Amino acid sequence: MRFLGRITDRQVTGEELGLVQRISRYGSRGVIINDQGKIALMYLSKMRIYKLPGGGMLYGETKEEAFIREVREETGYPVEILTELGSIEEHKARNHYLQHSYCFVAKVSGPSVGNALSANEKRLGFQLRWFTPKQAGFRMQKNQCIDYTMKYILLRDRIILREGLLWLKKNPQPILPIHRLQIANGTTAIPRIVVPQIEE
Repeated sequence: MRFLGRITDRQVTGEELGLVQRISRYGSRGVIINDQGKIALMYLSKMRIYKLPGGGMLYGETKEEAFIREVREETGYPVEILTELGSIEEHKARNHYLQHSYCFVAKVSGPSVGNALSANEKRLGFQLRWFTPKQAGFRMQKNQCIDYTMKYILLRDRIILREGLLWLKKNPQPILPIHRLQIANGTTAIPRIVVPQIEE
């Protein structure tokens, strides 16, 4: 599996706090695209920020099962996995917390069956929003917050979105219309998503 890198306090707070040695949580998350070529983002109305769908793995689940379940719970849609992008680590040294996430690209495979948000997700005001790739990149790039944990989430999801859009550019899907990505000079282009240097 491809390793997308590790995020540490160096990138998030500028501090040199080292790596967390023991994994605290495994997660599955990624980029979801519908038949209109739009990307799913979860809007957290209480914090006014966007994140990708996904969450923690339950005991006994495979990473694929966890991803499909989390996407259905948050967005309400069943999905079919197109590819596994790789994995990424978040070393939240202040909290002595290491999260290892498996990252995917998937397409919507059926009509909405209704979401099943957790109490915390409801408290944060989770709402599904669909954006063109350009709009999704812009929304993720403009995310700002002061919360320590959420800063990790936002950087992680910018990296995953960038990797997912790159994969979609190289592997166009037949379900998607011709305008799925921005067209420039006759070639497909992805929005510019800037992330700080991460450790590989």
